[in-house]
Amino acid sequence: VENAHILGREREAMRLQVENDMLALQARDMEEMTHVVAHDLRSPMHSIYGFMHVALDELSDLSARLSQDGYNNAPGMETMVADPIRDAIRSVEKLNRMVKRLLEFSRSARAPYNCEYLDMNDLVDGVVRSFGYALSQDEVTVTVEALPPLVADRVQMEAVLGNLVDNAAKYIGDGPERSVVVGCVEGDHGREYFVRDTG
Repeated sequence: VENAHILGREREAMRLQVENDMLALQARDMEEMTHVVAHDLRSPMHSIYGFMHVALDELSDLSARLSQDGYNNAPGMETMVADPIRDAIRSVEKLNRMVKRLLEFSRSARAPYNCEYLDMNDLVDGVVRSFGYALSQDEVTVTVEALPPLVADRVQMEAVLGNLVDNAAKYIGDGPERSVVVGCVEGDHGREYFVRDTG
């Protein structure tokens, strides 16, 4: 009986060891795949970033030439075209930070948080502007209340708030009022930031 009990424990230990080895192999494969995907994303992303800056420069030159030729609306036209390009550049910069975090995760299997002092109004404004086209197409208005600053990881905060704003706009429904509010209240455990929609 004792031998059978010992043999059973040895078999269970061997089974657990095999499962642990398989999980470790899967984790290594996942880290390697994450590294490859993140690394491959950087090249086209940097190209897009460069092309948009070139477009801004060309647009500025075009506006200057049109102004010299007597077209009085050239500065206004430049603003109408340049602002969406600048918004796109900010979105690519945010994507670059996310890809960088993926690379860090693939190297260490646990990306460390990089906490810093955040101007939340500025951060949320950037998040909302990155969804500007989709929000305008869906006729959703976003109101950002006065937000106190926060010490947190910028990439994580942008990701969380971006997901909340995006989901709020997607599932807001077909009611007459289509609005999203980002704000902050004093809660039981301190300040509580929220994203609230009318859906």
